[in-house]
Amino acid sequence: MRATQLGVLDPTTRLITISVGGDNLHFSTVMRNCVKPGGTSCIQSLHDHVNRSTLRALRADLRGLYRDIRNRATAATVLVLGYPELVPRDHIDGCGAMDDHDAPVIHRTVVRLNGSIRRAVGKRRGFRFVSLVRTFRGHPACNSDAEDWINSLVETDQQESFHPNEAGHRAIARRLRKVAPRYFG
Repeated sequence: MRATQLGVLDPTTRLITISVGGDNLHFSTVMRNCVKPGGTSCIQSLHDHVNRSTLRALRADLRGLYRDIRNRATAATVLVLGYPELVPRDHIDGCGAMDDHDAPVIHRTVVRLNGSIRRAVGKRRGFRFVSLVRTFRGHPACNSDAEDWINSLVETDQQESFHPNEAGHRAIARRLRKVAPRYFG
């Protein structure tokens, strides 16, 4: 999170939603590389970028960020969003060079990422980890059997690759309304 984003927070801020962590691990870059044929395998790329060392560093970074948020927004409720399952747990359909062997590794990586974020949140006053796994169940990327709520590779705007699409953002909004209804009239 950039300092300019934190700069809008102050003691009158009531609600903060934050989704951060995957970019720290270059997760969307790894996923974009997974769909391209040749080069580093998806499994190797995930292992190189998401491992004990990088997850430990992520937790330290997140704890610092959460302290900064609390120092600026002293009374805010902070909803820390986890990551959805990006691809089905057991198969991948029509997603470039990725295949069914990549699916369980990607799944375990997202579980580890969410676990690290949850640990960084810990029992911090006013902070709550909000899982998106169930919210997106049946709607991951690379799943030809269902409507995807997560983009697979977007050639025209690679920043959108493996991020929620419009339907995914609506699903997140519904989840947030359910978790914190008093903030959504």
